[in-house]
Amino acid sequence: PDFLFPMNDGEGEGRHANQQDNFRVLHVGCGSSTLGEMLTRRFKKYNLIINTDNDDKVLSSMKQRWEKLTNQWELNGERIISKCIWSYLDFKQLDILSSADQIDDHEVFKIEPKYFDLVMDKSTLDCALCSDDATSGLLYNVYHSLAQGGVYFVVSFHHVDLVMPILKNCPGIDWDVQHFTVPRQVDNPMLIDTLNATYRIKNVSNTPEDFNIDKGGGFASAWSNLDGTFQPNEEYRKVVNVYICRKRQHNHESDDTGNVHHLNNRNDLRIHIHDCNDLYFKKHNPMLTHVRKEVIKNKFEEKKIALKQSSIHQDENSIGDVLSLRTCYEILFTDAEKEHLSYEYFLEDYEAFSKDHCGQYPLLSVGMTYESAVLFLETMQ
Repeated sequence: PDFLFPMNDGEGEGRHANQQDNFRVLHVGCGSSTLGEMLTRRFKKYNLIINTDNDDKVLSSMKQRWEKLTNQWELNGERIISKCIWSYLDFKQLDILSSADQIDDHEVFKIEPKYFDLVMDKSTLDCALCSDDATSGLLYNVYHSLAQGGVYFVVSFHHVDLVMPILKNCPGIDWDVQHFTVPRQVDNPMLIDTLNATYRIKNVSNTPEDFNIDKGGGFASAWSNLDGTFQPNEEYRKVVNVYICRKRQHNHESDDTGNVHHLNNRNDLRIHIHDCNDLYFKKHNPMLTHVRKEVIKNKFEEKKIALKQSSIHQDENSIGDVLSLRTCYEILFTDAEKEHLSYEYFLEDYEAFSKDHCGQYPLLSVGMTYESAVLFLETMQ
């Protein structure tokens, strides 16, 4: 707590104007993590931990585990002051600030705005990034639930070039973001000494304790720029990114001048997240790598030669260097990609593309050349 919330001699506004002894913590996407337990055991100032997830079975299991542990500690003469609560939450469907007690048969813990001093996120943002709705819901609710001066603490395995722009440049969100790269430790909950108040957990990872991040421990991209495949190196497995997002303190949340950041429209967040994802993957994992371009070029040439040599023109829509859309679809996409992009969806994307480039390639209504096919992939990624 002293690291995240240093004494500030009473300056500023909100719950952190003075150091208090009743920190409220929200643990988002807790799953079966014992992080909440550890915080209550090792840091007495965290006296309320709310662990949330969208898996009812896991929540029930962790709640039962907590009840058994507290019973065990009390039998050993310990006085349990801190509270651990497990509550259902799905950021794609629910609003953390909802006034409802129950939504879709799920009991919901009522949370007021500016309620939490700390929000812990251990790779939940990583998972949410698969969906713009989930990510926007997560960030929207986290920000509104943080007290002024409160901290959103994020542990992420994604590259800093993806996560940092998302966190730092969020529209309507006013917080300072710090980034750290730290050695990764893999814990085994089965090795926890639950009777020990320090709640130490044995590190079972292969990362040495003297691992030096400055000497070869950087967080390099795990994506190959040659063929776009996921190829994490040994250093990637040894480190993890940590972000500390501290909500700035203001005397007023809003005014008529527009100087203070406002977060009222989740759609702005969706657009921001989508754009950050788009820019990152175009740079780090482009659909068109040098290898893929060569493969596509060779397939175009092979197909054109085969059509010229054939006595029966099997591809009626192919003209010279222009191959039919059906043929181009088969050439451009892998079997795995076709599972997500049907020919019908491809035609919808192609129609939008052709409207913007018909002047440059007059025969787009018929099909594509190798050059226009490359431009199509670059444009539609």
